[in-house]
Amino acid sequence: LIITDEQNKEYINWVEYIGRKRIEKIVSNKYRKSYNKAAEVLCGLAECFTLLGEKERGLKLISTYRDNMYNRFTAFKRELSDVLKKSRIFGR
Repeated sequence: LIITDEQNKEYINWVEYIGRKRIEKIVSNKYRKSYNKAAEVLCGLAECFTLLGEKERGLKLISTYRDNMYNRFTAFKRELSDVLKKSRIFGR
């Protein structure tokens, strides 16, 4: 199976869209017991972008959720911090 660059971009954008919707659904609705899942999705997306050579895109994504959209959600930020510490890419 050969995937063109155009198709690859479409898949990446699709994955980001699905991930963002999942994060927003969990955190916006304050499903506190699932904040770890939202944090794992966010970290996974950022790691994916980093591995694809788009580290800035991944860091910007983390910053958008942590520092802008959900900056007052301390429980989510704590979960995200824990997940990032465990990351082989961001935990250094």
